[in-house]
Amino acid sequence: MASIAKTMNTQTAIGSSLVSVLADLIKRAKQRRNYLKTVSELNSLSMRELDDLGLTRGSIDEIAHKSVYGR
Repeated sequence: MASIAKTMNTQTAIGSSLVSVLADLIKRAKQRRNYLKTVSELNSLSMRELDDLGLTRGSIDEIAHKSVYGR
């Protein structure tokens, strides 16, 4: 009986770890999609629009990264 309980606990731990890994992959995929969308939208702005926002083309990647990942 003890070996059955140990096996079930091991399976539960593995299942929990797998769910955690999948959730992390989904989160990272969503973040990447948001980053690419932000870069695309900022790149679609004219130089005047970027200037009005106080941005340059060279700062788009950094701003998108900070916006999505917070670093």
